[in-house]
Amino acid sequence: MEKKKYLIAFFASWAVMMLSCLLSAPGKDEVGRTFTDSICFYVMVTLLLRQYATDGKKIWQLTAVTVAGFLVLMSPLYLDFTHEYFAQADMAVILSAMILAAVNFKTRRLSVFLLSLIVMILLNTYCVHAWIQFVKP
Repeated sequence: MEKKKYLIAFFASWAVMMLSCLLSAPGKDEVGRTFTDSICFYVMVTLLLRQYATDGKKIWQLTAVTVAGFLVLMSPLYLDFTHEYFAQADMAVILSAMILAAVNFKTRRLSVFLLSLIVMILLNTYCVHAWIQFVKP
């Protein structure tokens, strides 16, 4: 049972990203897709932790496995900087959302939730637009 929950956490990030790729057609707004992806990954990590995490050590292990699953799937886009210049910002926002979900789940305080919500909004608006302006060809 122990290995099964880690496999579920690893492949859950694949399932969320594949579903996101299927729902968003090429040529659509990348900023909107990043915002939707970050919310989906935040909710996914929270649900996985609620289902499988029992103590603080398990929270960080499940989060690390979920992040590893996401990075394995997205690493080819990250390495291809010439064509997918937006992938780095997308990955950073999604990774931040997953880590914020784990921190929020561990502390379970309203102030931490509100702070993580503000950070996610800033990352999805200001930081993504600044990244686009910085690397725009």
